[in-house]
Amino acid sequence: MVGTGFMGKAHAFGFSAAAKVFDLPFNIILDTVADVPEEGAQKAANAYGFERSTSDWCDITENTEIDVVSITAPNALHKEIALAAIAAGKNVYCEKPLAPLAIDALEMSEAAEVAGVKTQVGFNYLCNPMIQLARTMIANGELGDVRSYRGIHAEDYMVDAAAPFTFRHDAAGGGALADLGSHALATAEFLLGPIVEVLGDCLTVIGERDDAEGKRRKIEVDDVGRAFLRFQNGASGTIEANWIATGRSTISKSMVQKAHLSTQANA
Repeated sequence: MVGTGFMGKAHAFGFSAAAKVFDLPFNIILDTVADVPEEGAQKAANAYGFERSTSDWCDITENTEIDVVSITAPNALHKEIALAAIAAGKNVYCEKPLAPLAIDALEMSEAAEVAGVKTQVGFNYLCNPMIQLARTMIANGELGDVRSYRGIHAEDYMVDAAAPFTFRHDAAGGGALADLGSHALATAEFLLGPIVEVLGDCLTVIGERDDAEGKRRKIEVDDVGRAFLRFQNGASGTIEANWIATGRSTISKSMVQKAHLSTQANA
């Protein structure tokens, strides 16, 4: 596993619990975890149960005994790590977004297809039984003909203008559109099928933040991203990704995603 932050912890817990939940035809061995500095990687290895730790992710992609590489590093690093793992014939579980740029995500996808390795992207909401049921109901015609769709993924973790500059604020991070909008887009396509037309708008509300050294940094990514969509099946709709939304929140800051379907009932 490459990366030991919030999602790295989630992946490690998932791997550790998998055999307790599913009847797997194999044993999962947590071999190596990578992060910087080395002390952080070692701490994560001890906490999550990995056999080894390293500050160089190449130690993972070059290890012939490792079958699966889990990537939870910052967005801008996904492509290089994934391509190296794919070239080594390893299966890849990469967190979303695959990359800040669509052309890079396409390169990763095509490389995996050529190599014939198995891949997965961290769109965890698609595994939610509620979303699975909604998809089945739509496919079975239980909701009638879906004419419009509205999906909103709103969070408040960037609402404080005094909060520090992080890797998510770097231009390579992708902004709210990549961080949250990728979930909203994945859910929309999962429920209604391919999107064929998009008209989008991105807005930066908080223009500057202090970095870890107290230096004022200009923000070059969006705080809010919105798009009008047309689906292949004739439906149309909107999505919104917003990480400065205020309102109801929880201590755990758990992700909340709301999707609303406007439908025409069958006669």
